[in-house]
Amino acid sequence: MKEEAFGMNKKVVIIALVLICSIATVTLGEWTVHLFRDPIMSRDVWYADSPLTYPLKQMSFPPSGATAFITIMFDGKNDSVTISFSSAPIIMNTRKENTYELFTTNVVWDNVLEQVQFYRFPGSTILFFDDQKYAITRMRNSRTMILELNWYLNGTVYFMFDLTGASDAINEIHAKFGK
Repeated sequence: MKEEAFGMNKKVVIIALVLICSIATVTLGEWTVHLFRDPIMSRDVWYADSPLTYPLKQMSFPPSGATAFITIMFDGKNDSVTISFSSAPIIMNTRKENTYELFTTNVVWDNVLEQVQFYRFPGSTILFFDDQKYAITRMRNSRTMILELNWYLNGTVYFMFDLTGASDAINEIHAKFGK
């Protein structure tokens, strides 16, 4: 999903606005669905947030610990999925590509280990799945996802996401557009 710089910048602004709205609305225990009215593009974007999760072991940095959640967005045409953190992860072993950092890491879908590629903009709290469609398909068909990150000053850190209800939430945001 490597778009031209101008198109990518618009998408990043929209995603950032949606995620700012969603930070205040993520609840513990179930997926939540929300509407974001995009004032820039004059369109609706429906999104679903996963329950908030914590690392499986306490982190030494940032001192307060980090939290994360998944957001799946649908604008009537395209799905996108991101993972947002409460503080920007300093991920080791990334490589620079144009205006973003690219890295591959382990993800466990239920009990199936895979190598998954992500990208993010430097300093951002948001990770993007490189293959959005594949990630959404896996989320629809899995109960859990464990993300492994090589986080600076912490070593290997794992976040386990509860995907129970993800498929229903995706269906709900698609139904808002009659799809």
